[in-house]
Order: sequence, then C-alpha cells, then structure tokens
Amino acid sequence: DIPIEHKDLDIITEDVLEITQMPAQQKKMIKILSYYCTARNTRYKAECGWAEVSLPLTSLSYGDMYACFYALLSKFVPRNCKADGKPFHLFRLLLLYHDPELCAFLDTKKCSPDLYAQRWFRSLYVGKCKLPVVREIWTRYLFQGDPFLVFYLGLVILVNAR
Repeated sequence: DIPIEHKDLDIITEDVLEITQMPAQQKKMIKILSYYCTARNTRYKAECGWAEVSLPLTSLSYGDMYACFYALLSKFVPRNCKADGKPFHLFRLLLLYHDPELCAFLDTKKCSPDLYAQRWFRSLYVGKCKLPVVREIWTRYLFQGDPFLVFYLGLVILVNAR
C-alpha cells in the first residue's frame, strides 16, 4: 500500500477535492500525487494540473496509474508551463502562422496564450473537457506519440471557437 505522506499534502488534498467528489478517486489521486512528489523530491504547486492528469487514470491499479501518470507528465505535459513560459511563445507562433488574423486580434487585446491555454496544457485538457472527450483526445495523443500534438489540439480549439 502506498503511504500518504508529503509536506504538501494539504495542497494536494485541496486540489483533488476541487476536481472530484468521489472518495475512492480522491484517495487514489492523493496517494499517487503524494508518492510522485516524494519519489521525485519535488514540491506540489496548487493548480499545477497534476491532479487533473491523474483523474482519468483512477480506474487503473495503483502501479499502472502511477506508471501512466509518470509517463504523461514526463513526455506529454509541456515543461515550463507558467506565465510567459516557452510553451506559450511556441503556441503563439503556431497561431500566428496558422491564423495571423486571430493572433493579431488576441495580441491587440493583450490576451497572451498563457492566459487561456495554461490549464489546457498543464492538465492535457482534463481541466476543460469532459472525461469521454479527454479519453478520445488521449487515445489519439498517445497513439501518435507526439508531445507537440498538445499545441495543435489547442490551435484547433482556438481556431474553431473563433
């Protein structure tokens, strides 16, 4: 059994409780997130997206859930996903290339990508999509194995919401 111990346990628990009301899911998510932080010797930051990423994995065993969670974070969640981070500069360039008019409009409104896409990228869309949609997105995402697909998915969402 995985122990629930970490110095950020209160923050982890708060994030998990905001995402799901199901006690069994909460317990698994808190255990996995605590273990991940302990094993990686890292601090948990509120709203980092990790709790959202763990949610669709709660039907798996603890070992499989942790393995999938670790793989998703290490390969598919863009690093440096913070305000004015490099992933958002890349995303803006993609938007500028594919839809210069929309990019110019958002620039004039001072609406930078980190303001609207940060949660998308951090949570691999779990934070803004229903679970059946997320499962479909993840299936295609994992099948492709392309960590840059997260940016193109964001581009599709943004251009279609125009």
